[in-house]
Amino acid sequence: MRRILKLRWLLAAGVLVPILGFQPPRRVDLIVRGGTVVTMNSDHNIIPDGLIAVTDGRILDIGAEASLSQRYTADKVIDAASRVVMPGLINLHTHSSMILFRGLADDYSLATWGEALAPLHRQFDEAPGFQEAADRLACLEMLKAGTTTFVEMYHHPDIVAGVAAQAGLRAMVTLRLPFDRDGFDKAKAEAEFDKLYRAWNGKSLITVGLAAHAPYTVPTDVLRFTAELANRRDVPLVIHLAEGPEESERIRAQFGMSPTEYLDSLQFLSPRVLAIHTIRLSDSDIGILKKRGVSVAHNPESNAKLGSGVARVPDLLRAGIHVGLGTDSAVSNNDLDLFQEMDSAVKLQRAVRQDYRALNARQVLDMVTREGAAAIHMEREIGSLEVGKRADLIVIGLDQAELQPVYNYESQLVYMVKGRDVETSIVNGRVLMENRRVLTMDESAIRKETESFRQRILKSLRKN
Repeated sequence: MRRILKLRWLLAAGVLVPILGFQPPRRVDLIVRGGTVVTMNSDHNIIPDGLIAVTDGRILDIGAEASLSQRYTADKVIDAASRVVMPGLINLHTHSSMILFRGLADDYSLATWGEALAPLHRQFDEAPGFQEAADRLACLEMLKAGTTTFVEMYHHPDIVAGVAAQAGLRAMVTLRLPFDRDGFDKAKAEAEFDKLYRAWNGKSLITVGLAAHAPYTVPTDVLRFTAELANRRDVPLVIHLAEGPEESERIRAQFGMSPTEYLDSLQFLSPRVLAIHTIRLSDSDIGILKKRGVSVAHNPESNAKLGSGVARVPDLLRAGIHVGLGTDSAVSNNDLDLFQEMDSAVKLQRAVRQDYRALNARQVLDMVTREGAAAIHMEREIGSLEVGKRADLIVIGLDQAELQPVYNYESQLVYMVKGRDVETSIVNGRVLMENRRVLTMDESAIRKETESFRQRILKSLRKN
């Protein structure tokens, strides 16, 4: 009897495990099992009936369920059978706070849509609760459509940081340094950046960076100082670049250069820069972006809707430039659905170039995952499902009639799936949405506050 009790004690203590070849399952925080795992790693491996074990916000193991199921146990298990599991999507360009004006400037050009919205911006941008309500609606929409990381460029980045943190999303928020007709106070501008940086950088999955709106809207001295500050503080820097003909014509008339050449002359361009749009680029401009290590955020639907043009994405990719996708604002788009953006990106390139080989499904999947992560220097943390990386992933249902039959998962994800097909979203190992039920935001309350502001905006429009 004593020998039996001693043997049991040794087994419980793990002393005899190596001898008997028995390994008790390791307890982890989360297991996602049974789905087809589209890893988006460098080999683009796809794992049928896969299993992902998550602990401390990171992927501990990934592989075939048959070989891993006995190794791990968890209190939380998500059954992804008959579904696709893939990395969360990365939206490289948003203006979240504009979403409450969605549908009010649908038939304008790039040069005129801002003017059409200006009276509403003056009235509501600083209205109590307006930006919080807008950011909540935008984060809710992105979360439900599979976006797990986004890059924001707008007013009050502290507000969007707070909302993103509450939602559980990963976000890069950027500050546009303040200036006015009276001049530019460098000390005041840097102090404002310091305040935002201390409050949010590295906290609640938030990264803080800097932004300059565009070469034609920001004075030269402000552009120079913004770049200098970004370099000195080692933070990301975003800017709209070469978006439309008006910008190119204005910069060339004033400085005798293209917008890209102008920024390069100011030593603005560097590997920390994320250039937004980049539609009007010459071969020489592309060469400059490559030489300086600049990355690009391509916004196909917004650019098409505003009549701005189509970026030279195949040429950028051939040059070895990191290109990701962005939705831009929900006013110029009108949605924040990166699945739809992928579909449009491919078809626009093929139509403009009259070449079905111009862009393909795998390339745009890269753009919303691994390439998007590389564009913001987060490729070691997110962008693919690999051991050691952050557990940012989504589960997509494919059993709807309009998504059947399934032969090629990469094509299916690009040409057929929409954001509404995302069932579960996980960021940093935390389940934010499961079976379409959002766990970190009050969707009903967001709908009510959205309707309240809609009524106020309608009342304002009737007065004008």
